[in-house]
Amino acid sequence: MDQKVKWQLVIAIFALCWMLYLMLPGFAAQRDIAPLFEPFSSEPANLVFLMIIFLAFSIGLTDLSELVYQQVRRLKWFRPRLGEILIASGYISREELEDALEEQKLRLGDVLVQHKRITETELE
Repeated sequence: MDQKVKWQLVIAIFALCWMLYLMLPGFAAQRDIAPLFEPFSSEPANLVFLMIIFLAFSIGLTDLSELVYQQVRRLKWFRPRLGEILIASGYISREELEDALEEQKLRLGDVLVQHKRITETELE
């Protein structure tokens, strides 16, 4: 995950925290939860406290999501195939990939003979 995506995710989570906080008065359990968000007697102190808490939560959740993303990318079923990457990058065509895969099905000895690295008799 590149830095730009990470910061976009931090900002999105931070904004989501504020939206949920602003929706807090609409919840039935608001009286039980509200004291957690207002530990100080002054409004500015509570605002700074919430900003720090929400920012720390956003960064922590972003780091956790990056860790999960890296672990998922390591799974065998998630890795893109080399041929598909080469086609998407424009290095080879679909036909060239199919030819290479067909050649790959040959035994090593057959490939070496085909490329004139060894002779048929040497192979036998």
